[in-house]
Amino acid sequence: MKRYRHILSFLLCLAPFTASAQHPTAHWARASSAAELAEGEAVAADISGNVYVTGEFNDSIIAFGNIVLYDSLDFQFFSKYNSAPFLVKYSSTGSVLWANSFSTLSTYDPRCSDVATDQKGYVYWALSTSIGYQLEKAVVLKYDSLGILLWQIETRTDSSFYCSAPKLALDKSGNIYMTGYFGGDSMVLGSHVLRNCVPGA
Repeated sequence: MKRYRHILSFLLCLAPFTASAQHPTAHWARASSAAELAEGEAVAADISGNVYVTGEFNDSIIAFGNIVLYDSLDFQFFSKYNSAPFLVKYSSTGSVLWANSFSTLSTYDPRCSDVATDQKGYVYWALSTSIGYQLEKAVVLKYDSLGILLWQIETRTDSSFYCSAPKLALDKSGNIYMTGYFGGDSMVLGSHVLRNCVPGA
């Protein structure tokens, strides 16, 4: 009989507290569901109190309330080693507003790494994905408050080398700061080229 690892990604909203002797009060808690594996990686909140959770699931589907996401990679060879990142938005009261996944047949085993919001309510999602053996790229996607994709940027590295999933930060002007690491001689992001001080590393 086949056994499934069933791990629920969950979100717990706590009331703020100041005194060290006080116990926080839970406002609400939510969990996703997948038949095999799902886990959360990062969480962020916007100025309106909406909450964004990103993570990964290793199954053909995952459900957040009435919203169901599908993993197109689940039907590929070696699918059990693939995962699909998800991004879900909750209201301040815990209602699921929308959810998106990142899963394409041209990529292998994408991994999420971070999520951030700006002062205007836009959402930025960071992840990495492989397009071949040990050939990885970092990806940053921007969504509006309704979950509509506005733009997507990607790094490019030398063939046969890697690029980590980035971490994000935003300032009050909406500028985006991204950090990570890469192997190989160089990494390209738009018109900018970063050189490795140890070529071939």
